[in-house]
Amino acid sequence: MGGLKYKFNTICKAFIPYKGQFLERERIIMKVPKLIGHPWQLHLLWSISLLLSIFINMEDSNKAIYPTTSSAAIISIRVNQDSDDAEQGSDNSVDIGSSDLELGEDGSDDQICGMRFRAINIPKGAVINSAYIEFYADQNHTDAISLDIYGEDIGTADGFSGSTNNISNRDTTFARVHWDGIESWTDNALYQTPDISSIIQEIVNRSDWTALNNMAIFIEMDGSSGTRRAESHNGNAGVAPLLVIDYEPATAMIYTYDNTQAAILSDQANCNTTLSKIISIPDSFFIEDLRVGLNVAHTYRGDLQVQLTSPTGTTINLINQKNDSNDHYDLMLDDASANAINDNNNDNISTPIYHNDRSATPDNPLSIFDGELAKGNWMLTFCNVDQGNSGGRDLTFNSARLMFEGTPSFTCIINANQELK
Repeated sequence: MGGLKYKFNTICKAFIPYKGQFLERERIIMKVPKLIGHPWQLHLLWSISLLLSIFINMEDSNKAIYPTTSSAAIISIRVNQDSDDAEQGSDNSVDIGSSDLELGEDGSDDQICGMRFRAINIPKGAVINSAYIEFYADQNHTDAISLDIYGEDIGTADGFSGSTNNISNRDTTFARVHWDGIESWTDNALYQTPDISSIIQEIVNRSDWTALNNMAIFIEMDGSSGTRRAESHNGNAGVAPLLVIDYEPATAMIYTYDNTQAAILSDQANCNTTLSKIISIPDSFFIEDLRVGLNVAHTYRGDLQVQLTSPTGTTINLINQKNDSNDHYDLMLDDASANAINDNNNDNISTPIYHNDRSATPDNPLSIFDGELAKGNWMLTFCNVDQGNSGGRDLTFNSARLMFEGTPSFTCIINANQELK
């Protein structure tokens, strides 16, 4: 592609739902250099901006949301293994034993520098306020240079090896930070990158990110020339690259959603016919805990089998067929409960009070959904397993509830600012 270059400011906002409104918790701005060669590409990006701006309905009468609290923290993680910083040259060979890291050119050879930071103790979905990498200069440099910084798009990064293309073959983040106007470096002095919080935010927002995972950051030329030489772990472990992150654990929320549309499943043998009920989740958050409330009428409830399927397709059996001759379910299924689903008593279904009536441990743990994004359609599926001698025992669905504890994810609004290059 050719033509004009545009710089994009990506504004990432965490919207915290509270009392029917969405409160902006944090805004992070990054510059992302992209090459735009055709007007339709710019129009497409503006369309994306518009769609992302229309974030979510401000009211939903079918849910209740309650906030909890959080506190800020700053952590520093230094490269601490020889294999955790590396250089890849233009011939695609990778060096993990260099005594320094040439950011930009090594002589006249453009290269990519990779750094892996281990055991980053930041929870999934945390709000990244700011982040930077600190380097210890290994030589004087006064030449003009500009660089690009980005991350590895993976839940936890592996160490580097000497195999060909070991750095460039890795998936990379959409977020990129342009480091331009870099000051002259003086040997044995400390220097910092610009804010790379957008890169860190993208990684900790991944569904497979968990606290104490590893993170890889890359720096390469942006088409200019020049060098900034920094100490590597091999050269001087005490001043190897240092990643500093200022973050807040994302505010934990309790989200509650109900389906109260009654339905009947007629007596059917061996689950030939099922009843499916959908609970739609409009909010975007990472699941930390899930409980499921059920209020269903069925004589000889041991015949019932109940499944739950998430928007990603994860499916578990909440209730399996049991030797249970009691009637009806009005209960809250909760991994933390010590009670059995079969409590040898009929449940009162006149009012769906769920956990105020009783709680029970599901037949398969709900924790399998932890870490998934909740947004989308969840499906409860009911069937009668053994109806050979049922005598026409229909199932009446009265209501169901999904109660989540979760941390909000982010929405990003892309704005284009034309910049001639």
